[in-house]
Amino acid sequence: MVRTVRGRLGFLPTDSLLIYGTGGWLYGQASASRVYQGNTTEPLCAANCSIGALAENKSTWVVGAGFEYFVWRALTFTFEYLYAELGGQDGVHIENLPGGGISDVRLYQSTSFRLNVIRAGLNYHF
Repeated sequence: MVRTVRGRLGFLPTDSLLIYGTGGWLYGQASASRVYQGNTTEPLCAANCSIGALAENKSTWVVGAGFEYFVWRALTFTFEYLYAELGGQDGVHIENLPGGGISDVRLYQSTSFRLNVIRAGLNYHF
């Protein structure tokens, strides 16, 4: 789950349309997992011999843009796009041999976390 604290600044081209940019702070958990399926014809890795997962809390900036349009009296339609980059994770993974030893096979892994969100909704203004 991701949480944001943002402000928005915009302008009114008409009485019923607000176009805005938004930005602020994002906090949430980024996670990735992988399973390396070995080549079944090679004895080095005849099955799933590499399983890994990564989950860590991230805190970063978030930016976006959107519009809000008054449909009728207190009812508005809103559309918004948000983008955030949460960094990444790099590393070298050493594969285990099926017999329990460590092989000389090393896989370089690179994972980057980016968030792209598109939202649409209806708002009722009290």
